[in-house]
Formats: sequence, structure tokens, C-alpha cells
Amino acid sequence: GAAAQMGGHLDRLGHPLPSTANPAEFMLDLINRDFSSPEAVDAILDAWEEEGRGEEVARPPTRAIMTRPPRRARQEAQLWILLRRHALLALREPMLYTGRLGLILSANAFISMVYFHTREQVQEQVVYRLYLFAFTLVVPLVFHAVVVVALNNEFSAIRREIKEGMYGPLPYVLATTAVQAAMAFALAVCSLLPAYAITLLPWSSFPVAVPVVAAMLVAYECLAQLCSHVPSVLLGMVLYLIAFLITFLFSGLFVKQSAVHYPLRPLLLASPMRLGYAAFSKVVFEASPPYGGALECEDCPIALRIFGRCGNKLPPEEQLQCDAQTDEFPRGFYCPGSTILQCFGITGDQILRTLSFMYDAADADCDVYAATAKMLLMALALKLLYLSVFVLRCRAGDPPAPRLHGAARALGGTPPPSELRTTIGRKTLARVASVERATPPSTPPPSSERTSARLSSRSTEGSHVVAPPDSPAAAAVARFASFDPAARRPSMDRLRTNRTPYELTLLDCSYDIRVSEAAAAGGRHGARRAASLQSCLPSTLCLGSTRPKQLLRDVSACVRAGHVLAVLGPSGAGKTTLLSMLTLERGPGTARGSVTLNGQPLTPDRFTRYCAVVGNAEDHWPFLTARDHLRYAIDLHRPSLSRQSRRAKVAQLLEATGLSACRHTRAGSAFVPGLSSGQRRRLSLAIALTKQPSMIFLDEPTSGLDSAAAAKIMHFLKVTAKQTNIPILCTIHQPSASVYEGFDDVLVLAAGRVAYFGAAAQMGGHLDRLGHPLPSTANPAEFMLDLINRDFSSPEAVDAILDAWEEEGRGEEVARPPTRAIMTRPPRRARQEAQLWILLRRHALLALREPMLYTGRLGLILSANAFISMVYFHTREQVQEQVVYRLYLFAFTLVVPLVFHAVVVVALNNEFSAIRREIKEGMYGPLPYVLATTAVQAAMAFALAVCSLLPAYAITLLPWSSFPVAVPVVAAMLVAYECLAQLCSHVPSVLLGMVLYLIAFLITFLFSGLFVKQSAVHYPLRPLLLASPMRLGYAAFSKVVFEASPPYGGALECEDCPIALRIFGRCGNKLPPEEQLQCDAQTDEFPRGFYCPGSTILQCFGITGDQILRTLSFMYDAADADCDVYAATAKMLLMALALKLLYLSVFVLRCRAGDPPAPRLHGAARALGGTPPPSELRTTIGRKTLARVASVERATPPSTPPPSSERTSARLSSRSTEGSHVVAPPDSPAAAAVARFASFDPAARRPSMDRLRTNRTPYELTLLDCSYDIRVSEAAAAGGRHGARRAASLQSCLPSTLCLGSTRPKQLLRDVSACVRAGHVLAVLGPSGAGKTTLLSMLTLERGPGTARGSVTLNGQPLTPDRFTRYCAVVGNAEDHWPFLTARDHLRYAIDLHRPSLSRQSRRAKVAQLLEATGLSACRHTRAGSAFVPGLSSGQRRRLSLAIALTKQPSMIFLDEPTSGLDSAAAAKIMHFLKVTAKQTNIPILCTIHQPSASVYEGFDDVLVLAAGRVAYFGAAAQMG
Repeated sequence: GAAAQMGGHLDRLGHPLPSTANPAEFMLDLINRDFSSPEAVDAILDAWEEEGRGEEVARPPTRAIMTRPPRRARQEAQLWILLRRHALLALREPMLYTGRLGLILSANAFISMVYFHTREQVQEQVVYRLYLFAFTLVVPLVFHAVVVVALNNEFSAIRREIKEGMYGPLPYVLATTAVQAAMAFALAVCSLLPAYAITLLPWSSFPVAVPVVAAMLVAYECLAQLCSHVPSVLLGMVLYLIAFLITFLFSGLFVKQSAVHYPLRPLLLASPMRLGYAAFSKVVFEASPPYGGALECEDCPIALRIFGRCGNKLPPEEQLQCDAQTDEFPRGFYCPGSTILQCFGITGDQILRTLSFMYDAADADCDVYAATAKMLLMALALKLLYLSVFVLRCRAGDPPAPRLHGAARALGGTPPPSELRTTIGRKTLARVASVERATPPSTPPPSSERTSARLSSRSTEGSHVVAPPDSPAAAAVARFASFDPAARRPSMDRLRTNRTPYELTLLDCSYDIRVSEAAAAGGRHGARRAASLQSCLPSTLCLGSTRPKQLLRDVSACVRAGHVLAVLGPSGAGKTTLLSMLTLERGPGTARGSVTLNGQPLTPDRFTRYCAVVGNAEDHWPFLTARDHLRYAIDLHRPSLSRQSRRAKVAQLLEATGLSACRHTRAGSAFVPGLSSGQRRRLSLAIALTKQPSMIFLDEPTSGLDSAAAAKIMHFLKVTAKQTNIPILCTIHQPSASVYEGFDDVLVLAAGRVAYFGAAAQMGGHLDRLGHPLPSTANPAEFMLDLINRDFSSPEAVDAILDAWEEEGRGEEVARPPTRAIMTRPPRRARQEAQLWILLRRHALLALREPMLYTGRLGLILSANAFISMVYFHTREQVQEQVVYRLYLFAFTLVVPLVFHAVVVVALNNEFSAIRREIKEGMYGPLPYVLATTAVQAAMAFALAVCSLLPAYAITLLPWSSFPVAVPVVAAMLVAYECLAQLCSHVPSVLLGMVLYLIAFLITFLFSGLFVKQSAVHYPLRPLLLASPMRLGYAAFSKVVFEASPPYGGALECEDCPIALRIFGRCGNKLPPEEQLQCDAQTDEFPRGFYCPGSTILQCFGITGDQILRTLSFMYDAADADCDVYAATAKMLLMALALKLLYLSVFVLRCRAGDPPAPRLHGAARALGGTPPPSELRTTIGRKTLARVASVERATPPSTPPPSSERTSARLSSRSTEGSHVVAPPDSPAAAAVARFASFDPAARRPSMDRLRTNRTPYELTLLDCSYDIRVSEAAAAGGRHGARRAASLQSCLPSTLCLGSTRPKQLLRDVSACVRAGHVLAVLGPSGAGKTTLLSMLTLERGPGTARGSVTLNGQPLTPDRFTRYCAVVGNAEDHWPFLTARDHLRYAIDLHRPSLSRQSRRAKVAQLLEATGLSACRHTRAGSAFVPGLSSGQRRRLSLAIALTKQPSMIFLDEPTSGLDSAAAAKIMHFLKVTAKQTNIPILCTIHQPSASVYEGFDDVLVLAAGRVAYFGAAAQMG
């Protein structure tokens, strides 16, 4: 109902709104099941339904005319605009093309250097040239994996734009395909250039080779596009790598078509690489000049060749080569001084025909143009499949199914439209209408007298606010603080209540970085972007010419024992920089100043012993439950407690932080369903409290929480600080009135400078002195942040406030210095061996639970290697033809687990933040962690080795006698590569870490002994060859298996030939000529001693394992009969140890706390580089800042209320009574900007297309009895809303029967009815899990795992996907942007697509107006950015989303959390902007709000409050009290 009417509803429920309460916060407090009993919440929900059933039907939903929206761009115009946009993206976004071009060029240059000797056109280099071609093509295909990530990230933006009708799927696909085709040629050129330039491939073949390779790259990029539609980006990458491995296996290099098992042959024929490899090989070999080292056999007289002999014309070895030709193998050449195994031919055709006996990739009869056409057909098939999936995913969901009543339900029919409006829904709307009729416009809402003035009730005792002693929060904290199960050791078990007071003092703290001239000129946005770049690259490398820039300047403050200090400021003010400096984080800049704890410098050691940090909500182990986290933390922090005591402590903490109901729910993450964001934040706080710290730092403790939960957390912090007498410092982004109550002191920053520091209750007095009196209806924090926000206030006005604070500080005298008190010894932590044991248990549990680490990989490796073993199924036959294929089987059996090691990089990179926090806080040391993980890693390496080898042994019948030796060999190799993955996980960017690991893997695979012999490697690269763990493991594994194999059939000993005849090198008529040639081919270097009846010498390898290894060693270093298996295993373990030590050094370096701020040097000390005495550390401004705070406290008697307490937040009383609207003053900047945008009309000739539809056709969205059901498992249903949420997350990716087992229906929404009228803003409120997101998804027709029912109409007509596309706009989360396009670029392209009828000048003016209206003018040339790319702040991206939506001129706007990520001033401005926009354009706006402050609440006309999926209130916002 109307927001103004909610107070009256609460009165009727028996919960009168207190005069000091914000209605939204009060209501959310009542219906939050984490802090209120389920019975009380259900009573409120039941009361709403009962109240709705007893009233009559009033005004039905309006069925008005829907005017035609502005004409969008035509298909061809959309195509042209998208072509320009994606061409720009192709140049700007490195993951798509530009970065890959550089990587491919570098990697292929390295590979060409490895095969440098192939530039010599000799017989020994023929096979190596074939391998060069393979790796030249493989490198760009591996890097296609990053396309999966890039496209997966972009899809949310694409889907939103298509759903809103900005363009259609077909123009998008055509535009990206055109860009893709063009860039495929660029990728092909970069792939081939190094090989042509370094190894001297024939340039005449280049124009033909480029289209062939480009066609192959297009096919694989279409495959990557298809994999990008897998919901999990990691799973998509894994699927692409599996597909790549399969096609690489079937490339024609590792298995011939005749050797593939029949069921698998279709996969072989569907390999684009097989076609591209064969075509590329033919193009290059046929264009090559004649190879040296071979002569034509025609030099032998024809008369003698009739008898198959050449007399004495040729030496025996060369003559044998000429005589070896047959009808199937017409050689016609010989190689003087070489064996027949190293003689391939003179011309390209001869070489291809010779190689074709071993490799399908060498096909002299390949039709290059037909192969290219086939690859393009495969690309087209993949593109069509991608298009179908793309359209399916972009398709809007169905509107809610109408409810069937009476006979219609029984017969399965559809009721008439009039019956759609069921009892509860109709009477809900009736009640709203009756309340509006009963409230005359001139009468203020009944609850306007009770507007939020909570600050006036603040206790005057030391500026403290203590929760009532009978409140649940205070009782929970008191129980935890006084909990003492082991009375024999009270000093260790009892919190240090009011014993040793601690105080943190910071004096004149500054932070400088070096930025480029352009970044410095770009203001704080440029500085932030430069700081982000500096964190990963040296400044000289990434910034060019630089100069210093201050992010913090002379910040002084103190946090006293038992106090909570809140650091406030708009985005970019320096809050995070200050917190990082105080918590000794290592950053790109230089910190200066003094930071002391009880007067002693805050060193890394003191920080570890006395401090705790609560970071962001993702610093957890996703697969451990809340109880697991606390159990392990208590075990590590409080080892002296008994097991029973530790369990009781865990229970007390779970109760105190409201996590008891979800104690068995795993923490979860962005990829793993689990606790909500707010619950994870409370879990972080609980973990910090297990340490019993003397100082707590919190980073945004209220972000991600609803108002009630945020207020509870702040009360909990305040009571904790008071009862344990410890200081708490926290950064707050958007403090509401109830959150502000939890502050004792406030430090306000703007542009890195102090705007105010002192008691929270005294900030009003400071504003009075500045000439900015605090209005009686204002929240002090919001008012102050509004004044110092440079996005909405002039820079001169902000600088005046900052200068006034410094000037005021210079005119006062020094008062109380920082306390230098005794620091008591903290509780004893667990010893090293105890830490090691606890961590062993924890990481063993993680190894079993987390799929990315081990369990998922075990299953993937087992499946993939079973497939590979089926490909090489015929190698179970111990015959000569299968010898080389068995060697290839060994290679792929070892390669698969190494490729899947790439996911370890992601898993460990995600975990590092949690590990670093725990180590930094002293929970355990780096050494116990590394030893524990190494022990688990070694054990799991054996499990991985067993899963890798089992399919090969079981399917291809490898000798089981070799299994016990083979497993340790493979395990040692896997440990070495896992240590390499651990090292790569420390690269700050997880994607860059994965790329580095894959590059290292490719290099070691290249040097595995299969593709290049040591003698053929260029000398500077030989160390890399010797440092390849796979080379050692491959050779050792091959020897172990071949030597244990039974004798191979198809070969006989040459001793069967009489010795007398062998003296002359012939066996007379005892053997046929071909077999005799094989016996005669042996030399001192090549002592064969066997022959193969019916086979050529190229397919004869030996009888015993030793003979086979020695024969293969002529071609492959991986077959080494002299390999020492135990020495090779020891070398791999030494490599693993070296990598582990390097990892440990990087790990310790990254975990090491930063240095405390450097003291400022004054006078002669600065000139001489000395250190000033301690007394000089407290400089003028810092000392006088503290003096002013102390003097204000002394001047304020305890019995006198603070001067500003009369002006506390009561904004709702100023709400206009005209239609429950709040309209910004006509001269306000926000109203002026919206008015300019709404009335802007540069093209007066076409006003209907240019002007917003101000007060013309009113639109109204109505929802009646909307419900949403999913099917969940019995356990999930029993687990309440947390279990339902987890089940819904799982259902979104797997069928319910597959992932949930036995199921039953569960309602996430139940009979929700409401309406959004033209010109109104409806806010949907509710605690976490109430159903806000589910309702918004249903209204925006998102496809979900459940079933939606009810009626949703727009102007009385059902909201279908077509109407939604034409009339509605959605503002989603802040990341739905193109990271490398600027804010201006986004709006320019959106205007071009939505408003094609405007002239170019008009569109540019529209863009400028929107940038001004949303406060983005100053950063219009800043790229949007993302989690991986620096750019706009989160709040600025949210405003950019709103601006993009407004380009459409929609008739209905949906917003998902429009104020999240914004500071209070920006949030209030956005809500005012929305309200003025709704009023002046006469369109309805619906938004979900998580934590509304008083100023944000002013922007609501109506409020819909949900709890557990049911309506707790709907009506005017002003009436909720």
C-alpha cells in the first residue's frame, strides 16, 4: 500500500510505531526471522491475509489504452550500430582479441625457436616440422578458453539489452560473427607469422594457409561461444578444454582412423583440427623446395632394377631403401648415410606419402578447399546451435499462470478474466483504495508525527548507546562475554571485561602513490585506476611518466576503549585506503604518519597478537558450514579450553550472531550456494570474536544486510565494545538513522582529507559553525555526506568544508596525548604442532567437500581417461601396429590430469583471502598451513594417480604387475604440477594465473620427449627441456609398463636365419626379401635383431619391452630403455620441492603485513634523514584535532543533551500530502537536471519522438495473488528458507530429480498482491530470504527453476514478453556493463539503438543531459570497469545502469537494489531522482530495497513489505506507522 499508510497498519496489529522510529526499519525488524520468533512473524503475515478477506472489492486494475512506444532502430540499423560497438570492443577488451593476439605471437615465437633447426631442409627435420605445425595451431586454440570467460561475463549485459528491446538476437549474432570472422584472420596471421619468419616456411603458401587456419579458428571460437552459455564459467572452461583435448587427440597425429574403435569414429571425423592440420600441412609441404639428403632411385640402372637389385652401384643400406618400395609404398628415393626410418623423400608429395604411413595429418590427397569448406560448415553448425541456445536463454519467461477456480480448475480450463482477480488480491487493492479515499489531501499522514528521530534518544553518558538490558542482542552478548564453563581457568575463558583499556591513535597519516600525468589530471577516478594498475605492475611499466598523488592527507583520529568509531565518506574518499593502512596491508603507495595502540607503535607483531579484521563477506571456505568455521577458529585461537567448553563457546557465538538456524549450512560463495551475503558477514564477525581481540577493524559490516539486520549488528558491536571494553573501528558506506545510533565517534573523509572527527552527537554543532545548520528532519550522517560529495556538490564547496576543519584545528592548544598504557598478554594460541593437526583435519575435510580441489577432479579424470582408453582400445592387442599408439595412450593418460590442474589455480586464488586473513590475525602460521596442505596434497596425488591409471589398465590391459610402481611415478609428477599451479594461484588476476599455468603446461608438454628430441633443440632452450617434469614422468612410466609387458607378437628373432648366410649380410632364400631387409638393417647404433613377417620396417619395433624402447628411442626421447625410474621420480620430487619453496616464499611475502606508516621528519631531522623524537611525531594538526575532541567532551556535561540531538532524522514529517508524493524543490539540482532531460527537445519538428511522455498516458502495473513454487528435497524443505534458497540455486543448473532426490513443492511467494500506479515509486522491502528477488524475477519474466502463478497486468493487459520488451526497462546489478566502454560510449550506443529517429546532434545532446542528470559528467570518459578491470566505482556503475534504462523512454521501470553500493548522499540523490522522474514522466517505478535509510525512505510513495514470501504490509509508505 501507500508508504505513508504503513504506520496505521502497524497500529492495528498492536505494534505502534515509536515516535523515534523509521517505519521501514521498524517493520523490517518485526518480520526478520533471524531476530524475531517465527510465531511473531507468522502472526503479522496471517493478520494481513485475514484483514484482506473481510473487505469488499473496490477499484479493479485500470485497463487503459497503451500508447505505442517510440520506434526502435530497424534490423539493419541495429546491425550497423552493433558492428561499430563490437569492433570497438575487439580493439579495447584484451580477453577477446588484443590480449590474445600478443600472447599467441609470443608463444608461437617461442615454439618456432624450439623448432629452429627445421629451417634446414633435411630429412632429420621432416617429422619435427610436422610437430611445429601442430603446436602452431594448438596455441591459439588453448587461448580460446579465455573467450569462454569473456563471453560468460558479457552475457548478462547482452540479455538485458535484448530483453528490453534495444536490439534483437539476430543483429547481435550477425554483428559479432562479422567481427569474429575479421579477427579470425588477424589471429591466423599472428599464429603463422613466427613460424614463417623464424623457421623459413615458404611464403608462397602464406596466402592459402591464412584462410585455412582462420576457418579452423572460427570453428573453435564458435565452440567457445557455445561453452560460454554454461552457467558456471569454470565448468564452461573445463568443457571447452575437454572438447579441445578430444579434437587434439583426433587431429591425425596421435591415432590413425583405422585404429579407432568404430563407435568413436564419428568424433574423429568431426574434428576441425584434423581437417585444418591436414590442409595446412599439405599447403606448406607442397610449396616447400626439394629436401636435401635424399636422391632418386632412378640413378640405379633400369636393367638391374628388373631383378630388384642394383648390383654394386649403391651401398647396401641405400640399396635396401630403394628395394623397400612396394605398390602401397612407392618410395622411389633413398637417403645416403641415413637409415630407412629417417628417409622421407625429396618433394613435398613424397614426404606427405611417406609420413601418411604413420600420421593421418600428412595426407597428400587432401583437398584443401574442401577441408576449409567442411570447417566452415562445422563452424556454421556450432553457430546455429549457439544461436538456438542464445535465443532460448534470452527469451523472457512466461507470465504467471492464472489461478483456476471452481469448475474451471476441476476441468483444467481457463477462467474468465473477471475471475482472475481472486478474493485476497481484490480486497488488498480495495483496502488501499479505501485508505486513500479516507485520507484527505490536506491532512498529513497519521504517522508523520512519528518520523525517525532516534538520535535524540541517545544516552549522554560518554556518548554511548547501550541496548536495553532485556533486549535479545544485549542478552546474547552478555551470555557470550560471561560464559565460563571451565571455572578453574577464569583468566583464559572469560572476556577481558573492563580490565586493560586499549586505545588506537593515528596522527597525521598520509598515503601517496605515483600516478601518470593523465591519471593525476583525472581526479580521484584516475588515481583509483592507477592504484589498481600499480597493484599488479611496476609503476614505470604501467604508468609511464609519473608524479606523486595523495590519497590520504594528514588524517588524525583515535578510537578509545569501549567506543565504536565509524569512518564515513562518499565513494573515493579514502575509507578503504585508510583501513588498509591501519590493518597494515601492503599497497602500491607509501604510508606516512603515526599509528599507535596504547601509545606503542602498531607493528605487524602487535597487530597479529592484539587485532582482528572482519573483511568482506567472501573470505570463507565455501564448503565448510558456519559451525565448522567457528569450531576450527576456536580450536586454533583457544586451545587451552576443553572440548566441551569449545563446543559451548561455538553455540554461544552462533546464538549471539543469529546464525543458530543455519549453523549446518555451508558458507557458499559466488559459485557455490550457501549462506546469504548478510549471514556470511555475521559469520566473519563471529570468527573475529573467537580470538578475543583487543582491537577490531570492520570493513563495511552492514553492507549486504537489510535494515533490521544492520541495526542489530551495530547494536551487537556497541554492546560488545562496551562490555568487553575494546575499541572498534569500522567503515560504513550508507548509515541509516538506526545504524548511526551504533556510533560513538565519527571520522568523515572527503578526497582523502578530514571533514570532521569527534563524537557522533556533536557533528551538528560543527555544521552550525560552518554555516550549514542541520535541518530538524535530517540524519546527520546523510546530511554531511551530501555536503561533501563532489558528484553532487561543487568542488569549491567541498574544499571549503575541508579547509575549515584544518583551520579550526590550527587555532587550538594541545590536550590529552595518546594513552601509553600497559598491554596485557593475549590468550595463548595453539602451538605449531597443534595448529598442524587442526589444519590437517580441516583441509582433509575440504579435500572431500570441495569439488574444484579434488573430488570433482577425480571424477573428471576417471571419465576422461576412460574415454581416451576407449579410443586406444585396440592397443590391448600386443602387436607391432599398436606399439606407437600405446606410447600415445601413455601421453594422454598423463596429460588429462595436468590440464585439470588449471582449476586448482582458481580454487587456491579464491581461498587466499581467507588464508591471509587467518594468518595475519595469528590464527596459525604460514609453515603449519603449508605443511598441512602439502600432506593432504601428497595423499590426494596418489588418489589422482590411481584415477588416472585405472581406466588404461582396465580397458587396454596394461600389465597389472607394473601398477604399484607406476602409481608413485605418476603421483610424483602430479605433485610437481600441483606445486606449479599453487605458484600460479598467487598471480593477482585468476585469469592471468590460469593462462600462465596453461603456458607452462604447453611448454613442458612440448618438451615431454614426444615432439622433439634433445639433440634437435636449440642450445639456449635446453635447460627448459631438462626441467620438464612430464619428460621425466613420461619416460619412467613408459619404461615401467613396456618392461613389464609380455612379448609382442608379429616379430621374430633374426637368429632364425642361418649364421653362415648372415656373414655376407644376406639370408639366401630362407626369408622373403622384405623380412630379410629388416634383419640386414641392423647396425651398431641400431641393433635390431628381429624382423616382422608381412610388415614394413617402419612398423616393426621388437619383441621385448627393451627392444621396443630402443627402437622407439630413434624417434622419441620419451622411450628410454636406460631410464632410471627411481632417479626420475626423485628428480620430479626435487622439482616439486623447488616449486614448493618458491611458492612458500611468495606465500609468506604476500601474507606478511605491511609496514606501519613512516613517521614524518621535521626540521633538521628531515634534512639529515634522521628520526624525530617521539614527542615530535604528534604534529600540530594531529595534536590539536585530538585536543578539540577532548575539549568538546569536557565542555558537554553528562546531563545536557548534545546540541544536535534536536535535529535528528525525522524526514518523513516533511512529506507532501499531495498524492503521497515527495517532490524535490524546483530549484534543486536533481529536479533541474531531470526537468531538463524530460523537456529536452532539440528537434522541434518531431516532438512526439523526442519528448518524454509527460503526464500523457498513465501506466499501472497490477499483480494479483502471485505465488511462486519450487520443488525441493525433504531435507531442504525442513531447513526453512535457507534450505529452499539452496535448493533453488541447485535447481537452476540441474533437474530437480537429479540434484534433489525425493522432492516436494515449497512456496517461495504466496498470494502477493499489489499495484504500482503512474507517477508512483513502489519499494519492495523485506529481510534476507523474504522473496524480494524472486518477486522481481517473476515480474521481469525471468526464467527460473519453479512455477509462477497469479496475474500480472500492465494497464489491465497481461504482461507478456512482447509487452515487456516494448514498454519495460530493468536496471539490474552494477556489473551489467561492457568493462572497456566508457560511460559516454554506453549511453551513445543505447541512444543510437533506442532513438534512431533523432539526429546525431540531438542524440549527443541527450547523452550529455543524461550524464548530467545522473552525476556522471565528470567521469564520462572513464571506462565502466568490472571486478577484473579498473574503472567506475560500484555506485557510478549503478547510476550508469539507470541512465541506460532511461534512454529507452520506458513506460515501467524495475530496479534491483538501486541504492546498494552507494553512500547515503548518493543513495538519497538516486531516490530523489527516481521520484522526480516518476512524477514528471508519469511512469510507475518498482524497486527492491535492502536497507532503506530515512532519506531513502522519503523516495517511496508506496511500500510492499514481504516476509517468508508473504505480504506483511502493502500501502502508502507514510501510513505504515
